[in-house]
Order: sequence, then structure tokens, then C-alpha cells
Amino acid sequence: SQYDRSDSEGYHEGYLAGETEAQNRRAYNRPYVRTAPQAARDACSRRADDYQNAPSGSSVPISVRDLGRGNWELTMATGRYRSRCTVDARGYVSDISPA
Repeated sequence: SQYDRSDSEGYHEGYLAGETEAQNRRAYNRPYVRTAPQAARDACSRRADDYQNAPSGSSVPISVRDLGRGNWELTMATGRYRSRCTVDARGYVSDISPA
């Protein structure tokens, strides 16, 4: 997209938010992010939305770490905000904190 330098501060904020969202979606679509079970990814997305007080569906996993024993740590992106979600394969979230 083209950036219009002559426009308002609101335009600037909106443009940056759109760019951030596009980057988050690209990271979310990387194959390694899908190594975490779907239930875990879905649970962390819901929890991160709540944690960041964002509309449902705003948060996406952008990084995944296998902690072993069926536990995962997902880095969640909610716009420009990041959180770290610890979850098991069934979708039980044991922790969420700022990243």
C-alpha cells in the first residue's frame, strides 16, 4: 500500500496498525507456527484477546516453542502488543504474561 505523507496523525496511526496486522498475519501463516496443536493455538488466541482487551479474533500466534510433555509456549501478537501464552495440547492455558 502507498503511504500518504500529507495526511493526519490518525491516518498515520491507522497505517501503522495495518502494517503491523499484515506482519502478524504473515508470521501466523508460517508452517512452524502450526506445529502447536490447533486447540492450543485457539485457546491462546482467545486468552490473548481477553488479556489485551481486544475484539475476538484479534490475536494470532507468531512464534511457537515446544516445551515438551505436551506443553507449548506461544508468542501471541495482538496488534503491536505481544504476550507469552503457556498452554497444553488440549488447550488449557496455564499462564499468560507480557512478552
